[in-house]
Amino acid sequence: TRIPATTLSEARPHVVDALARLAPPDRYKGIDHTIRAVARLLKAGTNVTLDVVGEGEDLARLRGIARDSGVGASVFFHGHVGSDALRRLYSSCDVFVLPSGAEGFGIVCIEAGACGKPVVAGRSGGLVDAVEHDRSGLLVDPHDVGAVAEALVSVLTDPSVAERLGKEGRR
Repeated sequence: TRIPATTLSEARPHVVDALARLAPPDRYKGIDHTIRAVARLLKAGTNVTLDVVGEGEDLARLRGIARDSGVGASVFFHGHVGSDALRRLYSSCDVFVLPSGAEGFGIVCIEAGACGKPVVAGRSGGLVDAVEHDRSGLLVDPHDVGAVAEALVSVLTDPSVAERLGKEGRR
């Protein structure tokens, strides 16, 4: 028996992936903004989880942001993962996010695209070269949590947008 897609999407949370070094000098990568954006989505009724890959001295602060935002149970910190586990995370997510305010290039956005995943990234630095706005992903103001949340919602709630962006990212 085939289960309607709407039932599947309601039963399984949307999965957002983020990958970064979690250290105070790398706060510009926007993992804190990503957590706050996911909190907005959850409060608005979007069933979503966030997988954060990376390690560093900022982990306790980021866990605190998740806890204080009321989304600690929906944010999973994986630490450092090997290449096979990383590919599995990319492949199982619905969207990859990196709202960085100063990225040199953003190879992780290219990796996510290679897995056919849409990307939400900061409109800054080299990310504008790694992600083509409204073609392989969506570029947003990296300092605007609302813009990050809106971009995530547009990808997560419209399968045709997610598919189009993911296909172009893979290409």
